[in-house]
Amino acid sequence: MRRFHGSTEIIFTRIYTPSAKYKSLPFCIESFSHFVANERYSVERADLNCYVVLFSIKGQGILEYMGKEYTVSENQVIFIDSRIYHKYRSANGNKCEFYFMLISGVGVQAYYDILFSEKYYVLEFFDSNIIKKFIDTMLYLDGKHSQQFELWACRQINDFLIQLSFLNSEYANSDFVEVLEYIEKNIDKKISIDELAQICKISKFHFIRRFKKVYSETPYGYIERVKVNKAKSLLLYTHHSVDEISVLVGFNDTSTFIRSFKNFTNETPRRYRESNFSNNLK
Repeated sequence: MRRFHGSTEIIFTRIYTPSAKYKSLPFCIESFSHFVANERYSVERADLNCYVVLFSIKGQGILEYMGKEYTVSENQVIFIDSRIYHKYRSANGNKCEFYFMLISGVGVQAYYDILFSEKYYVLEFFDSNIIKKFIDTMLYLDGKHSQQFELWACRQINDFLIQLSFLNSEYANSDFVEVLEYIEKNIDKKISIDELAQICKISKFHFIRRFKKVYSETPYGYIERVKVNKAKSLLLYTHHSVDEISVLVGFNDTSTFIRSFKNFTNETPRRYRESNFSNNLK
């Protein structure tokens, strides 16, 4: 379903249908465009088997998606699933200018899940040079009329989504650099969430909420995973006993360590040591 209102000035638009040969690629381009929309512009979509990426160049837009409303300002990007109903419109009775892409493929879902595990679909502080480079490259490839266009497009989409993921996480992670360093340095101790919240100078409640939004896991889960990773290295490359390693990675007792290790690896520390690179200790 698509419904449009208002009008747009089309700077350029390219529309594609994935070929039978390449439609199983993890990333396919279905269209990319540059629009200037008037103050009455709105579009509604649903039940389309693809994803929308929209980068706001000038002005503001309003996104209605998943039961919420988001304001989209300059240098922000939205990434949404077109199978789900959504509406995008000009804000405050003004024009808005944006790049617009429709992409599909099994790989797109993975990036979508990574970026939006917390169900917030507008990414801030996005580098406009990345989207411009992507668009310029796609226009160049389109002009070459190469039979391998879809392969090159697949690579470009993958690279673009990787950069999108990195930029979003780098901005979000900047508040937690000191926290992560503290965890690494104190992995042999019992680390409390109160300590970590104090490093960020925010409440424990807000620290847990923000940490989970950035890393898609709780601080407790992250600490436990780091401890298990350290334990794996000690199991493979030292002669320490399981009891000793339990202490070295900050567990109160061996049984708790074994239970935690098994939750992450589906095997006990002893079994992990026996089944992985046992020759390292010879």
